[in-house]
Amino acid sequence: MKTRRLLFSFILCFYTAIILHVFFAVLHISTLENFEAALVFEGIGFALWFYLIFSAPIKTGFLVPIICITAVYTIALDVLSIVFVANLAPALFVTLNLVSLFIYCIIVFPMYAMGRRQNGRNRSW
Repeated sequence: MKTRRLLFSFILCFYTAIILHVFFAVLHISTLENFEAALVFEGIGFALWFYLIFSAPIKTGFLVPIICITAVYTIALDVLSIVFVANLAPALFVTLNLVSLFIYCIIVFPMYAMGRRQNGRNRSW
């Protein structure tokens, strides 16, 4: 279990480095108006992945869909950030990111709560 967490942490750090390289070296995001918002929402995405890696155990039936949905959210977040960071007005850029985060939370939080609750039950029947 510890080796798996270490491997996932390494992969996530490598992915973070790739995204930051694309932002700073390819897109020169520091010169754009949506610079801060893009970094904040990417940070939220990375924090969600770290929480899933290091959180308490959850039933596999709930964990697999949560990981899949988080992967789709991360891909959508990267597409929003990379494609629209230079083209959209700051208010619209933040609104799109907030709406996508809200939809993610509506889908994932109930599954996470159910998985945690059922994992803590005594299944000695």
